[in-house]
Formats: sequence, structure tokens, C-alpha cells
Amino acid sequence: MSLVVVSNRVTKAKLDEPISGGLASALLPVVQRSGAIWVGSSGRLRDASHKDSFAEIEALGTGAIATVDLPAAHYKGYYEGFSNSVLWPALHSRPDLIEATIDDYRCYREVNAFMARGLLRFCRPDTTYWIHDYHFLTLGEELRRLRVERPSASSCTRPGRAGARS
Repeated sequence: MSLVVVSNRVTKAKLDEPISGGLASALLPVVQRSGAIWVGSSGRLRDASHKDSFAEIEALGTGAIATVDLPAAHYKGYYEGFSNSVLWPALHSRPDLIEATIDDYRCYREVNAFMARGLLRFCRPDTTYWIHDYHFLTLGEELRRLRVERPSASSCTRPGRAGARS
């Protein structure tokens, strides 16, 4: 099985420094030893003219850390808007803080679709995607729209690819 972990951000390992943060402490050793790929935001934004969503893919032991430059046009609505003004309050029992707009939701969906397209580069018949953060609640749906079907381990299909279903 090939494991791709997706979170809002990733932490790069620094050999001379201790690992900080709970997710990083848990995932970096797994990535290093299991061959998993950990994907998340680079913290940088890009304009629509760039075709490749990945900023860097860096080997880490038998695995890799892959960072993505998110689209500048949708970032504010995705992150400050829907993720942090709707989902964070809803998931932390603070409905009094929810501020929702249709445009923020559209931006959230656009960034999830963008990430799904980028994740196709790691899609193999045995790939399992572990989507960690609420920033990507609709990522599974976006992957299915691109014909990445789970949980069946043998159903990674894409149009134009051998074994693709119609």
C-alpha cells in the first residue's frame, strides 16, 4: 500500500533540531520509515499562470514531503474565510463566531479541487489517501470527481489511463 497524507501544512525535518508539534512528531518518523508521502501547503501563494501545483518534493528517508503553493486568488476565502470563519467555529462548538459567505465557500471548494488535481501525481492502484485537516473536508469528493475511487485499493482510475473505467 502507498500512503499519501494530506494536511493543511507540513513540517520539514531538520536533522539538528527536535521535532515540534504533535502532527509532525507523529508523521515525520512514519514518512521516513514507511515510504509515505506527506502533502501540504508550502505557505506560499501562486498565481494562475503556474501549471504545476507542487513547489517542492523532498525525499525523507524512504518517503517524501511534498509542498504545494496554493492559488492566491482563492486563498483568503479558503483559509481566513470558510476554513477559519465557518469550519473552525463549527467544529469547536462556537456557532456564535460563524461568518459565512457564498464566495468563501466557493474559494474553499476551488482550493480543494486544486489540491485534488495535484494529488493525481501520486495516484497508484494501491494508494490510500489520509486527509487529516478540516481544511480539506471536500477533498474526497473532488478526488472522486477525478475518478479516484476509494476505499477499494485497486480502483485508482483516471481518464486516458490503462484500466480506466467509463
